Amino acid sequence: MIPPGFNLWTWLFYSLPWQAQAVGALAVVLGLLALAVKVFGWQRVKPFVLPVLALVGAGALLTRERQKGYQEREDIQNKAQDAAIDDFNKVKADVAKKPISEVDKDNEKWLRR
Repeated sequence: MIPPGFNLWTWLFYSLPWQAQAVGALAVVLGLLALAVKVFGWQRVKPFVLPVLALVGAGALLTRERQKGYQEREDIQNKAQDAAIDDFNKVKADVAKKPISEVDKDNEKWLRR
């Protein structure tokens, strides 16, 4: 069963390690190259082998950098969320310390009556 809120593409591009993505891409490309050798022969496929492998390597590096940037954004977002929760708890504690009449007086300027 798929958990609620699960997104396959987010998991594939950001949660699955980039090394696993590179190995999967390499396996697909090597399979396609083997098929091309069977169909067209080695002499016609040979010029394409190195450029295709270079593209797989470049894709792996791009995926690594994308994941690193995603993790940095998540860390910044988590720090901001923790700071907001701390601020909320601080204000809540301050309000709990004051008598209700003083809280009403402080909130009077925000209420429209």
